[in-house]
Amino acid sequence: MINAKIYTGYGLGAPFDNTEKYEQRHDWRIGARGHTKLTSVTSSTSGTIWEEIRQVMGGATSGVTGINFVSGFMRNLSSSLGLDGLVHNTADIYSFPLGDSDGTQLSSTCAYPGIITWESISGNQSSLLSVAEGIDEVAENEFACLSGLGIGSEDVMKVPTRIVGGAGLTLADINLAASRNVEMVWTPRSDTSLYGNTAIIPAFKRAGGKISLGTYWVHSGSPNMLRELSCADQWNSAWNSNIFTDNELVNMATINAATSTGFDDVMGSIEIGKVADLVIWNASVNKGYRAIIDAANEDVVLVLKGGVPLYGDQTLVETLVPSDGCDTLDVCGTSKSICTLREFGMTMAQINTTPGAYPLFSCDNWTTEPTCTPSRPNEYTGLPTGTDLDGDGVEDVSDNCPGMFNPPMPLSGGVQADTNGNGIGDICDSGDTSLPAPVLLSITPSLAFITEGQVNATTTPSLEVNLTLPAKTDTQVSLSSGNPSSLTVPTFVTVLTGSASVNVPVTGVAQNLSVDVTATLNSISRSTSVRVLGASELPQAISMTPVNATISFSNSLEMTVSLDIPSPAGGAVVNLSLDQPTAGTLPPSVIVPEGEMQSTFNFTSGSTATTVTIYAAWGAEPLASSTINIVDASHNLVINEIDYDQPGTDSNEFIEILNTGPDNVDLANLELVLINGATEVDYMRIPLDTAGNTLSPGQYLVVGSPTVVPDQSALFIEFPLTSNNIQNGGPDAVGIIDNSALELLDALSYEGSVMNGNVTGIGTFNFVEGTAATAADSGDVEGSLVRSPNGSDIDDADTDWAFTSTPTPGSANIY
Repeated sequence: MINAKIYTGYGLGAPFDNTEKYEQRHDWRIGARGHTKLTSVTSSTSGTIWEEIRQVMGGATSGVTGINFVSGFMRNLSSSLGLDGLVHNTADIYSFPLGDSDGTQLSSTCAYPGIITWESISGNQSSLLSVAEGIDEVAENEFACLSGLGIGSEDVMKVPTRIVGGAGLTLADINLAASRNVEMVWTPRSDTSLYGNTAIIPAFKRAGGKISLGTYWVHSGSPNMLRELSCADQWNSAWNSNIFTDNELVNMATINAATSTGFDDVMGSIEIGKVADLVIWNASVNKGYRAIIDAANEDVVLVLKGGVPLYGDQTLVETLVPSDGCDTLDVCGTSKSICTLREFGMTMAQINTTPGAYPLFSCDNWTTEPTCTPSRPNEYTGLPTGTDLDGDGVEDVSDNCPGMFNPPMPLSGGVQADTNGNGIGDICDSGDTSLPAPVLLSITPSLAFITEGQVNATTTPSLEVNLTLPAKTDTQVSLSSGNPSSLTVPTFVTVLTGSASVNVPVTGVAQNLSVDVTATLNSISRSTSVRVLGASELPQAISMTPVNATISFSNSLEMTVSLDIPSPAGGAVVNLSLDQPTAGTLPPSVIVPEGEMQSTFNFTSGSTATTVTIYAAWGAEPLASSTINIVDASHNLVINEIDYDQPGTDSNEFIEILNTGPDNVDLANLELVLINGATEVDYMRIPLDTAGNTLSPGQYLVVGSPTVVPDQSALFIEFPLTSNNIQNGGPDAVGIIDNSALELLDALSYEGSVMNGNVTGIGTFNFVEGTAATAADSGDVEGSLVRSPNGSDIDDADTDWAFTSTPTPGSANIY
C-alpha cells in the first residue's frame, strides 16, 4: 500500500482532543478566529523511525512524507534520498501553496502572501497541494485562488496537480478539478476529526475524478493505512450509500496512490517490470478485498520492499532472510519479525524510549484514534435516528438526499447544497456532474496597443475575452467601444464550445491615449483599455526589471527591458552596460523585436561581494537602471529569533535560523555555536546539516527543545536536553560558524557584550554586531527575542532585535 500523505515527523505524538470543531486549518494551527490552538509534537529521528515502522506494520511500503524521514524502511516518494535504491523522479509537496503559513485567512480576494505559479510547478512529476482544508468560505477561497477563478488568482489546477484535503470544495470546484484530471488525496479521518465533515467524495467519483488515501498524521488522522482504509469504508457504507466497491476502496491505497504521486510506472500494482513492494494478508476469515479492508494488525502476514522482507509472521520472515537483523515482536498473540536492525542499525529496544509514545499497533481496534464519525456540536451527530437515517441533522422528510450525509454547510448558505435547484442534493444528484454555466471573468490585458490604420488586427498584447470555465456551447459575448471615432470593435465575439477565451480583433481609427472596451455576457460586464498609436509614434520611455535584486556569486539573473509602447519597425536595439565592468558579465545589447514591448537578457555575477548598477539605453531616451547586490550565499543565514528564558523551567527553548537570500544554502560545515559569556568559550555546538543538506530561500531552521512545535515547513533539530539548553545571559551569545571558511556568519550577544568568544578549534570572534542589543528575553512572561522586522540585519543588534510576546518558531516574526 501507498500512503499518499503522511507527516512522519510527528510519530510519537498522540491524537488531539477532537471535541472542538474548526472551520479552516488556521483555526487549529494558530488559534485563529477565537478557536483553541492545537499543539503538535515534533519527533526526534527515533520518533520518525517509530512512525515509519507503524506504517509498515499496517502494510504501507511507501508514502509521501516530506522532509522528515529516515531512509531504510518506508520509501519516501517526495525525496530522492528516501527512495531506498529506486531511481525515479519524486513528488513535490506544497503544504502552503498560497504562502499562508502565517495564518492569512481570506474569503474573497487572493491577496495571499505568495501564491505559487503554474510556471513554478508545471515541470513536476506530481504536485501535491494542501487546498481547502476546512468547510467554510475561507477554505473554499483557496481553491478559487489556485484555479484562475478568484480576483488576482493563479491557475495551477491542471495535471500534475493533486489536491490534498479538499473538504471545502463545492460541487463546481470538484467538477472543474475532475474535468482537468486533477486528482484528490482524500484524508477522511483527519477531516472528520478536525472539521466534523469531509469532501463530497461521491460527487468527485461521478465527475470521473481519481481518489487516493492518506493518513495525514497521528494527531488527527489514522495511525496506519489499515485504519484510514477502514475509515473510508465506514464513510462509504454509513454515509455515502456504498458508492464505491471494495475493489475501488483498495485501489485508493494502491494503484490510485501510485498514480497521484507519479510512481504508477514502477509500483501500485503487481505487474512484470514493477518493483516487488508487496504485502500478503491473512484471508482465512475475510475473503477477497475484505481481507485488506477488515484486516487487523495481526493480519499483515508479510511486507516486502524490493522483494526483501521488512516485517511479517516470524516463521515466514525467518525462512526468507537471516534472523540476526530482525527482532521478534508479539502482535496481538501472533509472533512477528521486524527487521529494524538490518535497515536502521538499531533494535526495537533502541529506537524509542519515550514513555507513553503513541503505540505501533493496537489489539482493541484503536479506541484512542481520532474519530471517523462526522459530528459538530449543536448541528449533527452522524448517528442515524428513526427520522434521520444518515445522521446529518436534517429530518428525512426534508432531506434533499436522505441516503447520503449532506448537512447544511456555510458554503451553501447554511442549507443543504443543491447547485441546480432541482431539489436533489449535490452529493447524490447524478444530473449535477456537468460543469456549471461559465460566466464572464475578464477582458485582458489591462492595457493593449494598436496602431492607427490597422484593420481587424490583433493588439499588443493580444486582447482576449475570458470565461470562468470552458463554454458548454458556442457563446456570444457582446462588445462595445467607448470611442468609435478612435477605435472600433466587433459587436460580439464567439467563445467556441470547449474553450474559455477568444481573441478580440480591433481597428485603429485615430490616435488616442485610452479607449475603453467593454465585454458583456448575461448582464455581467468587464472593461479594459486600448491605446491607439499614431502611425509614426515612437517609444518615449524604457524600464528594466527587477529594479533591485540580490544574487549570489557566479550566478545568473534574468533581466527584462521594457518599452512603454511596442517596438518600431526594425526593432529597438537597447545598449547595456555596468558601472563596475569587472563585477559581472552581460551582453552589450539586446533587441526588442518589432511590435513587441520587452526582451530579456542574463546578467552573470562575479565572485566579489559588491553592489553593481546595470544601465539600459535606447536612442536618446533616459537611461533605465537596476541595482544588483552580489553576495556570498552563506552570508544570507541569520539568527532570526531566540527564546532562551521562559517562566518556570526553560523547557520550550529554541533558536530560529532564516535563509534570507535568493538561493539554497548548503548546510555542510555550518554549525550553531553557543557561547558562555562568563568564560567566553563555546558550551554547545550543533551541526546544521543534521536537519538536511540545504536550507531553501525563505525557509526556516529551528533548533529547539523536544516540546517546541515549529511550523510544518521548517527544518527542525532537537536539543540534546529536554530543558535548560540555552544559557540565560548576563552576557551570553549564539552564532553561526562556517567551519571551512573559519568565519562567523551571524551572531547575537544578549544581555551584554561577548566580544572575544572562543569557538574551539576555529578562532576567536566578536559576537556583538554594531551596538549590543538592549532588548532581552523574559523569564516572567511568555515571549522571545526577534529580528524586527522579520529577517532584518543591518549589523546593529540594538536596532535589529526586539522583544515579542508571541514566539513563532519556524515562521515570520510577530512584533
